[in-house]
Amino acid sequence: MSIYDIEITRLRGDLMAYVGIQNDWTGQVRRRIATIVSQNGRKHIIADGQKKDVTIQCDDYIKREELIKEAMRWYKQTKW
Repeated sequence: MSIYDIEITRLRGDLMAYVGIQNDWTGQVRRRIATIVSQNGRKHIIADGQKKDVTIQCDDYIKREELIKEAMRWYKQTKW
């Protein structure tokens, strides 16, 4: 089994990871929600028995959220 893809999302206010795990034998991909654990300033998930670092993905997601908030703030201030 191997990790197919990881997508960071926000559920009920918490960051979570939507993880696809591919079966190496059949090729089937099953998906599940994984909890993001913060430890020593790094963030990781445990999927398919593997510890996968997701610090960069989480930081990118938070930056994208801030960019959207700033764009919405600008729009509300400058709309006609």
